[in-house]
Amino acid sequence: MTKAREQYSADKHVCGDGEVCVGVGCDFRGGSTAVLEDGTRWVGDGATHFFSPNDCPFCTCQPAQWPWHRCSRTLVGARAQLMRALNGRYEILGFGSRMLHVAALALERGAGFQWGSQVCAADRRSGPFCLFRPVSACGKAPIAACTNPMRLGVGGAACFDWGLGPNVLPAVNTSPPWADEAPLSLRLMTEKHGDVRSQMQASLTGQPLAGSHGPDHAPTRVLLIDEVDVFLDPNFFGGVYRPSLTIGDERVSKLMRAIWNDPSQKVTDLPEYAGLFKKPAVIFKGDQKKHGFEWYAQSAALDMQRAAADFKKKPQVRGSDYQLIDGWVWYKQQDGLVRSDKLTYMWMTNCVYLDLCDKGSISEEQLLDHGLHLYAVCGEFSYALLPSTERYSDHVPAFYKFILGVTGTLREGRLPREARELLEDEIRIKHMTYCPSMYGPCVRDWDPASKDNVKVSESKNEHFLMITDEISRRLKPTSQSYDGKRSVLVFFESLDELQAYFDSSFFRRFQDGANRLTEAACNQPDERASLISKATRQGQVTLATRSFGRGIDFVVDDEHMLTVGGLHVLLTFFPRDVQEEVQIMGRGARQGQKGSFSLMLRSDQLEDLAGGKASADDIKAWLSDSTLYEKMSEIRSAQAAADMKERLEKAEDAKKQHEEAAAALNAFSSSGGRDSSQLSKLLRKYNHVGGSTTSRTLMLIDVTYSMNSLIEKTKSCIGTFFDRCQKVLDAENIASGFALQIAGYSNYNVDVERIVEASTWEAKPHNLAQFLGQLETRGGWGEEAIECGLMHALAEHKSCPIDQIILIGDASANSLSDMAHKRKGGHHGGERYWSSARPSWAPSGIAQKEAVQVLNDIQQVKPVPVHCYHMHDRAVESFEKMAAVTGGGSAQRLDVNSASGAQALTDAVCKQILSSLGGQALADAYERMKPSFSR
Repeated sequence: MTKAREQYSADKHVCGDGEVCVGVGCDFRGGSTAVLEDGTRWVGDGATHFFSPNDCPFCTCQPAQWPWHRCSRTLVGARAQLMRALNGRYEILGFGSRMLHVAALALERGAGFQWGSQVCAADRRSGPFCLFRPVSACGKAPIAACTNPMRLGVGGAACFDWGLGPNVLPAVNTSPPWADEAPLSLRLMTEKHGDVRSQMQASLTGQPLAGSHGPDHAPTRVLLIDEVDVFLDPNFFGGVYRPSLTIGDERVSKLMRAIWNDPSQKVTDLPEYAGLFKKPAVIFKGDQKKHGFEWYAQSAALDMQRAAADFKKKPQVRGSDYQLIDGWVWYKQQDGLVRSDKLTYMWMTNCVYLDLCDKGSISEEQLLDHGLHLYAVCGEFSYALLPSTERYSDHVPAFYKFILGVTGTLREGRLPREARELLEDEIRIKHMTYCPSMYGPCVRDWDPASKDNVKVSESKNEHFLMITDEISRRLKPTSQSYDGKRSVLVFFESLDELQAYFDSSFFRRFQDGANRLTEAACNQPDERASLISKATRQGQVTLATRSFGRGIDFVVDDEHMLTVGGLHVLLTFFPRDVQEEVQIMGRGARQGQKGSFSLMLRSDQLEDLAGGKASADDIKAWLSDSTLYEKMSEIRSAQAAADMKERLEKAEDAKKQHEEAAAALNAFSSSGGRDSSQLSKLLRKYNHVGGSTTSRTLMLIDVTYSMNSLIEKTKSCIGTFFDRCQKVLDAENIASGFALQIAGYSNYNVDVERIVEASTWEAKPHNLAQFLGQLETRGGWGEEAIECGLMHALAEHKSCPIDQIILIGDASANSLSDMAHKRKGGHHGGERYWSSARPSWAPSGIAQKEAVQVLNDIQQVKPVPVHCYHMHDRAVESFEKMAAVTGGGSAQRLDVNSASGAQALTDAVCKQILSSLGGQALADAYERMKPSFSR
């Protein structure tokens, strides 16, 4: 970079390299344009950035009185400088804007870059994910640009497009690996391990590899990340990327149609099944030289048969969360829609297309063009290995040269010790620098020991009244000598809670002028920006979901509003992660401005969160002596340590699966496609289905707020359930198969669609993992609506008999009086809402029946044992009573929060599944084989 500059005026100067920038103290607002000497146009966004006065690469400012000075050099100029630094040698991946400036400096100082003259274009759309690569020699559009982020679910800050949305992604991507549609996970895997899907397809069809599908020569990469702590999210660290292969062919379509027409027939006897092996084969049957894949064709046909039978029993439910547009099925995902060739639910997607064709909604031609495929999961790849700067093994190289990033939750008290250790030991982030604010110390009014700042209510109505009183109090100026009003920003744990409060009589006086910041209300960027801007106006009340508590700048431009006290942030729940609390609190009192923060909580939700470590009496006592926040923080810290330990174990297992897949792919590609033995073993692991299903197990779990640990452990163990059960069956030479469904129940303070949510019946874990990944805790309220979960079981049992029910929870079932009270006051629609609801699991209406009564109804259809696992002493009596009703059922303690919680859960579920297939003998076989599972 040329340091010489010619000052043209007090507020503008032109750098020696021709860039227009703004001097100290100036403001380059959005809409202003700078034109570089090569004709590239940049638009300013008004951002302000900070650098050490001795190292600022953007201006010649003299050291100021602050340790860090203010540089108003625009984002425009910063990005240009950063891309000049690349000089065609590095690819930069990152999102946000503030880290780009720090990175430009770090690249120059730490990576030995020389500022070059080549300007690299970048995608300047509104998406926060930016991928920079050098432009072609003619200066046209960038080689690659990705602004299609998949959120981690950790808040409003968008994050890497790792491909975290669907766990099972579509097959052959017709776009190049750097196109917007390709998630970063796929791009990185392709570079390091070759074209995964092409290699899998060549292996399955017995065809030679066409061209080079092995690892590519990848550019050296630097990873820039805003909010480094998103690495710690359980959906990322410990999560896996599962690419899937789709195989489309006229013969495949005929087989899928034949199975759909009559799911009861023996699929391997169909002539359409035999047609798969005729040359040129869709599936290679095998010969003396190569392993065959007839087992895969049989497994695929059985999968389709099971899906078709299940779909036809409940067509109104299965695969219903989609829209039909121009003959294509578009699935709902987060705030948008994804076409079925990009996001598929595999065999269930086939059924959706066939059902639409039967109804005349799509033509036969559209059916053949858009649906009806064979599907194969190609392995699992660890997200935790992607942000790596060191080689994991001979088969798994490092993905990045080094990592740079920023976060506001790095200090002690904001980031748990275990989380810091994970960043240091696993992500290898070794150097952490704290930059003091040029605005001086924070002036937020927040004292956690003050009874004015932390309050607790006993009931939902009392909670709503308390929130309203707090809004009224905080709208007033902080001093009686001031006129005017403040603004209040209220955060809720869920959309259900927000909507229930908004519709309640308690909020009626604020309804007309209030804003609601929800994902649905902010579909369009303009709408989002408008609502965020309005939130800081005088007298404004804004209700927001927790996702807007991170990465959103609520800027207060009104000086008078700051005079009367600034923005007040009101949090209506106690976050499980301290990082979330810090981020939400940080939406107010920003950049030295006045502001305040308070917590309005509910006693039963605190009990649920504490998981048996705090009773209602404890909470009252802590509130009385002003130690509630301190005590709950201690409980939260202990939970964070346990969660992090479990996350590390899950990540280690994911890394092993990644290594196994990488080794198989490398062996196949290095042999030119001749050695498919390891790939065959890998494909069999993820796609083999045993014989016909002879056992069906419904796993019914409590998904209220206190059960986060159970859900996380179930997510991490779901693959283990299937793997261990299959190993025992294979060892005992039993060809029988089993199917598992997971259903979550909550309570009457959520919508009817969410009081019971269920997966499809599955013989493999992948779709169950996807279902669990989308399942969120909700609606805790003392005794829980187990009766609704059992009504779902009754509906399934009538459709096709269930062999056993595994019930896991930490609270008793609702009594009749509980139901009457909660149905009346839990949902904003009241009893009228619940009595008129007609969900698929209760088509005649949701009766007010105790759980034991519903179990009796189940037994009248066909006796089914119910195995109850209670996680808290308060549930013991209720669970024992339910188990006794079924005859053959059991009730026992299950401590998933212990150090061996995941093992205990796995043992409980696997032994029950195996017992349903072969009695106590298979359960004993499981115990004998347990030592081998850990090897």
